[in-house]
Amino acid sequence: MDKETLVGTEISESMILAGSDVLKLLDEAGFIVTGCFWYYLSEQERWRLYVVSPRIKLNGLKKLYEEIQNIFRQQPRFRLSIRIDDISLIDEKEKPAKSLEKIWIERSGSGPVAIKEEILNSVFVVGAYIYRLKARPKKTASKP
Repeated sequence: MDKETLVGTEISESMILAGSDVLKLLDEAGFIVTGCFWYYLSEQERWRLYVVSPRIKLNGLKKLYEEIQNIFRQQPRFRLSIRIDDISLIDEKEKPAKSLEKIWIERSGSGPVAIKEEILNSVFVVGAYIYRLKARPKKTASKP
């Protein structure tokens, strides 16, 4: 995706469509995705697409990035306007996935959740657009 599209605090329609296409493509390829969202990085003054997968611990980042790149290459019907460089693969316990988890549970309903200039878990979020974010199961105390 070109730099002009990713810069600015407002998420564009083309970014929303690109993120949706990436998620659909990964789902169809059988890549395990528990979360997918755009997140505005204030320090860098740009948006980044995050893909959350539990496979990171098992397979490592390098292998998963290669797998995603191969999935992109094998699907010519998708004209993705996003590059692999615009995507961050993270584990479910990493920020910003962990920061957005509660808001997803509260607001998700049946569709995406857009966030603009909110404080979540003591973190100021300039912007986020969540397609999916599976909550981690709560640990229950074991009975004696």
